[in-house]
Amino acid sequence: MIDRFYASRARLYWEKSSPIILEMRDRMNNPEVMLYAEYLYDELMKREERMGHDKELRDAYSKPTMD
Repeated sequence: MIDRFYASRARLYWEKSSPIILEMRDRMNNPEVMLYAEYLYDELMKREERMGHDKELRDAYSKPTMD
C-alpha cells in the first residue's frame, strides 16, 4: 500500500532532502537522523528494480507536469 499511495512522494522527498540530511548527520555526528526515510527510499527503489520498472517511467511518474 505504501508503494501505491506514497512511493513517488517518499522518493521525491528523499532525493530533494538527502543532501541536507546527510550534512546534518555529519555536523551533528548522528548517523540516525532521518534513517527511516532513507531506508524507505532504498527499499522502494529495490522493489522498483525487482519489478523491472523502467527508470524513465519512474522519473516521469514522480515529476509533476503542468500539462
